[in-house]
Amino acid sequence: MRSFSTGIATLVTVAVSVCCSDSAVPSATSRIVKADCRDQWCLVRAGSFTMGSPLTQPGRAMNDEDQVQVTLTRDFVIQQYETTQEEWMALGFQNPSKATTAPDTIVSDCLGPRCPVGSVDFFEAAAYANARSRAEGLPECYDLTSCTGTVGAGHDARTGKGDFQCTSVASRTPSLYDCEGFRLPMEAEWEYAARAGTTTATYAGELSVPKSVDPWSCYRDQTLEPIAWYCNNSGRKTDSLAVMQPVGLKEPNGWGLYDMLGNAIEWCNDAFNGLGYGPGPLTDPSPNFDLLPNGVMRGSGGGPCGAYASGTTASHRCESARWVATPGIGFRLVRSVKGPRGPS
Repeated sequence: MRSFSTGIATLVTVAVSVCCSDSAVPSATSRIVKADCRDQWCLVRAGSFTMGSPLTQPGRAMNDEDQVQVTLTRDFVIQQYETTQEEWMALGFQNPSKATTAPDTIVSDCLGPRCPVGSVDFFEAAAYANARSRAEGLPECYDLTSCTGTVGAGHDARTGKGDFQCTSVASRTPSLYDCEGFRLPMEAEWEYAARAGTTTATYAGELSVPKSVDPWSCYRDQTLEPIAWYCNNSGRKTDSLAVMQPVGLKEPNGWGLYDMLGNAIEWCNDAFNGLGYGPGPLTDPSPNFDLLPNGVMRGSGGGPCGAYASGTTASHRCESARWVATPGIGFRLVRSVKGPRGPS
């Protein structure tokens, strides 16, 4: 099996020697973002940013994107691309991805080694993270309790429920940030990585919603075109079917990350709270995934929250039961960097 650890070890060395001084964390307004990627993993340096969106942003969800100042004190590495079907199957799991063109569907996976693995529920994503940690000789981050079914066995077409389910999930360390293995990103980490130092709706700028169209429709957005696969450019325009595409075909953001907006919608660790994280400022906010039943997805290329153009932003949040495993749902992994800003 190909080792995934070499590039990460290199990045950890870079993080300790270059970016992880004892100086104060720079503010969001002075952020300098530079891509530093090795073997399909990219270093994201600690810092502060404004999470959420302003009230004037088109398509904004009025109740769950409230802005809050967040500081992340640990550097982390994140997959440059969404986890692919090739990577998923390399650990011995069945491929759950499902391609469909049925007229009553809004999202379809694509099939191929470079396509994002799709139709994955939260518990499967966590199980994959644990398996990848084991394969690399790293500690597992998740305790999955009373699990049934088979990882990768697919989902019930009627209910959308994945075959693999667990009654609960918990961190194996006092904080998930402390875990040295692979894990899903915290919601704050995901948005920070997606923004790459920007404060606009996308890392390419503000949305370009034509005055004559409904922002909640599948309109063609000139800002999204070069950076994201979404309902207007990825599938059937007649009924807004969004079709997943092989990873890495659009332009990356400042960290060097591809498909952070559009393509698969991605699981985060967090439990969904309707008002976001609440009042701030906050430092290393907890995902609280053991307190509430529903989870959060980010990226909004499709999935259970629909596929409309103005939802393809860095701040858009999708609430979903963690057992949902419908087409278009994927993930990417992160790993906390060990060093002055990471676990000792």
